[in-house]
Order: sequence, then structure tokens, then C-alpha cells
Amino acid sequence: MVYRKGISAVVFKRKGKNVRFLLLHRFQNWTGWEFLKGGLKNRENEESCLKRELREETGVRKYLSAEIDYRYGYRWNKEYVKDNNTYHGASFTLFVVEDKDKTDRVRIDKCEHSGYRWVDGRKAVKMLTYANQRKALRFVLSHYF
Repeated sequence: MVYRKGISAVVFKRKGKNVRFLLLHRFQNWTGWEFLKGGLKNRENEESCLKRELREETGVRKYLSAEIDYRYGYRWNKEYVKDNNTYHGASFTLFVVEDKDKTDRVRIDKCEHSGYRWVDGRKAVKMLTYANQRKALRFVLSHYF
């Protein structure tokens, strides 16, 4: 099985002692809440993919990021065809990203997402659509917050 490599990012903002996490509401291919994520293109590395995806899907340009020792993936449904059926699923390297922009405004990519929310960690875990992202967020919360 060949899995498409990509990045996923737990994006957060600090305001005093409060920490809020960015969730994107997806409508392309499925409907629900997710982290920022995307596949590596051509000879792109994880860092450049993260930078591109942040810019494309959120408009965030000022940030601090760290790759963490956590990976997750999933197998695509048989009906789902991507990249000429070369891949059978996706695997992600997880990043933790602190949004340093002064505004809470996010410029979403309207081809994939219809909205966004900044929520606390507990609410984010409940809102995430897929178990693998809920598990990733629980890992981040227990190790970094």
C-alpha cells in the first residue's frame, strides 16, 4: 500500500493563560471539522508544505512551529480516486503551530472549507470529526499544554 505523505498541524493561539485551537470546517469530499492538513507536492519537504498550507488554507503568515514525534494516517475509501489512483491513503507528520498574527481572523480556502472556529482544547477534541485527529490532539494536549 502506498500512502501519500503530508502534514497536519495543531494551530493554536495564546491570550494570557487561555489557549485556543483552530478547527476548519471541511466540505470537500466529506463534511466535518479538522485540523489544517495537506499533501506534499513534487519535491516539497514537510516544512515547506506546512508553510504553503498555512498560507493557502488560513492566511497565517506569522507563526512558530515545531514538528513533533507523532504521525497518523488513514486508508481512503475504494471509491475515492486521487492522483490517478497512485495512493491508497495518506500519512501525516504532525506539527504544533503557534499563530502569532495579532488578529483572530482566518482567510480560509473556500474550495475545501466553509468556516473556522477558535475553541479551547476540550471543545476541539469533541468537535473533531475523525478519531485519529482527536487522538493526535489528546497527545498534543497531554505533552505540550
